[in-house]
Amino acid sequence: MLMDMINRSKEKRRRLLGQEYQGLKNVNGYDSFENSRKARKLGIRLLQGYPNTYTFTKSVAEEVVKNEMGTLPIAIVRPSIVISTYKEPLSGWVDNTNGPTFVVKYVMLGVLRTLYAGPRLVMDLIPADIVTNLIIVSALEAKIFNEPMKVVPSLNCRFLIVLVGHRILSDGIGLGIFSNQTLPANILDFILKCTGRKPKYVDLAKRMGRFYSVVEDFVKREWDFRNANTQNLWRKINSVDKELFNFDSASFNWNDVFLSYIKGVRMYMLKDPMDTLPRARRKALRLKIIYYTVPISIFLLFYKFCTLIG
Repeated sequence: MLMDMINRSKEKRRRLLGQEYQGLKNVNGYDSFENSRKARKLGIRLLQGYPNTYTFTKSVAEEVVKNEMGTLPIAIVRPSIVISTYKEPLSGWVDNTNGPTFVVKYVMLGVLRTLYAGPRLVMDLIPADIVTNLIIVSALEAKIFNEPMKVVPSLNCRFLIVLVGHRILSDGIGLGIFSNQTLPANILDFILKCTGRKPKYVDLAKRMGRFYSVVEDFVKREWDFRNANTQNLWRKINSVDKELFNFDSASFNWNDVFLSYIKGVRMYMLKDPMDTLPRARRKALRLKIIYYTVPISIFLLFYKFCTLIG
């Protein structure tokens, strides 16, 4: 049942959702006990085709808009994974740790050492200000459909970026998580307990584990978004609007976009200004030396111990 729901096309799932949504409507309104029971049952059944309630409820919201909009000129903008701003109002501005920002933040802190990912899969990211520009301009597209619409015009904005880690392990992800996160967290908490301080690293490692379970469906799959409506909209607007409300992903340097994203996480999420970068580099070098020196020292001590007792 699960794989059947996952393999269904988006259009088929949307039609099914529309049929079920209509079945929930009755003359007594939406807050009746029977509708509440049916809605819960519907959610449990249809959620099997979605990775989480967030993506499911977005589809439900679209269905509600389509059925209730009447004569309102409405367009739906569907961004992919929204990250920090590229240029406006500030370069790299971000105010939450959702999705990839969580990864960037904890990788920068050195806490997140191992992550599930498909090295050849594409992660679909889009800056927040690009989405905002598209939302503003989409009002033009909505005006074209000012009669009651049977199909809501949908705009998919996309850009593709491949995230490659420092080292890719084809096997043994569980071992990597244990050796790089779980074991060090327990050792550090043991040291904190011995020194009379409150342990915190095991809880942080568990938080990483919960994050894995949330993003697993997204990092092991990729999606092909069709954005013909977005491209057509871009061709319709004049040169002045294109300059003011640029949402053409082909015109950006995506290396610059991602660098501004990383800087933004540093400045706005970690509250670490760029003038501390030289000190941070020195600290990173010391930690790197410790990272390689400690296991080598332990191995040499173990080898020396074995030779003494042998």
